[in-house]
Amino acid sequence: SPQVGAKIPSKPGMIMETLNKVEEGDYVVWIDADALIEDRIDEIMFNYDIGVTVRQPKQKENSLPINAGIVFVRKTPTAIKFVEEWIALCETGVSDQQELNKLCQVTTKDTNKTVVRHNAVIHVFECRVYNNFYFAKKPSPQAKIKHYKSKLRHLWPE
Repeated sequence: SPQVGAKIPSKPGMIMETLNKVEEGDYVVWIDADALIEDRIDEIMFNYDIGVTVRQPKQKENSLPINAGIVFVRKTPTAIKFVEEWIALCETGVSDQQELNKLCQVTTKDTNKTVVRHNAVIHVFECRVYNNFYFAKKPSPQAKIKHYKSKLRHLWPE
């Protein structure tokens, strides 16, 4: 199986392909194949270009705050430029996740905030709601998207 943080340069490319097929202002949601939507997420639709989820404090996984398993993109000219930059970085970079972290430059302090980076309006969503991979350790009734990544695959519902 591919190793954690493996280079998957196609992710931003697939997001771009989808952006090309939707109307201006529509939302494209990238969800890794090992994640499940548990509840409606309509509330993610508001005014930003890129939405990312940031790990809880003290989670030092690769020291990358953003887990790129869930990414929200609202089709705007700025979002398209941002995804183009992400694609370009992935050509030479380590992984789509590392390059997304470089572009967004957000930390856990930015959780539930909207910030501007590279002219893009980025909203930072909580991992425990929109990209929850903490549920093995404690129940997460608030989790709307659960991510059964790497060590959690054995918990995948049948």
